[in-house]
Amino acid sequence: MKKVQLASFLLLVLTLLVMAVNRFAAVLPDWAVRTVGVMLLSLAAASCCAVKGCMKK
Repeated sequence: MKKVQLASFLLLVLTLLVMAVNRFAAVLPDWAVRTVGVMLLSLAAASCCAVKGCMKK
C-alpha cells in the first residue's frame, strides 16, 4: 500500500515539475505536453487505488 502512495506522490511531483517548466522556463514540444496529460490521468488512477486500499483496511 505504501508503494502505491509513494508512486502516486512521485508521479504528482514529476507532473507538476514538467508543467512548471512548460509554463515558466521553456515551451516544451507537443509530445511532452501530451505525455503530461497522460501522467495526470495515471495520477488519478493511482490515487484512486491508494484510497480504495486504505478504505478496505
